[in-house]
Amino acid sequence: MKPKTPVPTSFKDLFYVVSDKEDGNLSYNWGEQEGVLKARRDFFKRIGVSPADCVGMSLIHKDGVKLVDSKDRMDILKGVGSPEVDALITNEKGLYLFLLTGDCQPLIYYDSKNRVLALVHLSWKNTEMKLASKVIKTMQTNFGSNPRNVVVYIGPSIQKDSYIFSSEEIAQKDISDWSKHVEKLPNERVAIDLFSYNQRVLMDAGVPKENILNSGIDTYSSPEYFSHYRSKRTGEPEGRFATVVGIKK
Repeated sequence: MKPKTPVPTSFKDLFYVVSDKEDGNLSYNWGEQEGVLKARRDFFKRIGVSPADCVGMSLIHKDGVKLVDSKDRMDILKGVGSPEVDALITNEKGLYLFLLTGDCQPLIYYDSKNRVLALVHLSWKNTEMKLASKVIKTMQTNFGSNPRNVVVYIGPSIQKDSYIFSSEEIAQKDISDWSKHVEKLPNERVAIDLFSYNQRVLMDAGVPKENILNSGIDTYSSPEYFSHYRSKRTGEPEGRFATVVGIKK
């Protein structure tokens, strides 16, 4: 599915690929080991990236950020050695960052002036922790990035029109900080807008609004992608798709 908002022109320095259902489930948490291993091998062969040049993440839905370089490369095919973190930052060319999602937001940050790249996983939990802005601050502190030069692109993820909860479900969550990002719907339902929340957080961190772009691809309504939210409601098999991004050599 083509994104509603194209990949930014400043990403010309980047290699960027997102898998889909045709590539199979790439998460060991949701599939048999041999099947996932084969799917990963086939996927990396298709995109022309060596699995040995990748760094992945073991997601914990918190606000930690890790700086990585070639010393952090791992066995991405088997998923062994992934750091427990939800954000990776690098300025090393030819090192590929790897993230698995199935509704949560995969964010790519790129400072083309300093050639600094980040790949970030934003769930409801670490969205509230303001991880989006902590990545900007880490880029500033360690690489001298100016937030005004950073472009953020949000890949396939669940969109507001699909992220809907009943009044009973939403009563179990504290949404006091979400007043501007919740839309009330008929039949006592509400829609949650993760994009606009994180857009606000990024703008508060100094990123211009025009530099924050949403692909517009809705994982819930797009059968090409795995969706945890859809699986819970339809009973279809769970799975996760990958985002792979790196600075070209």
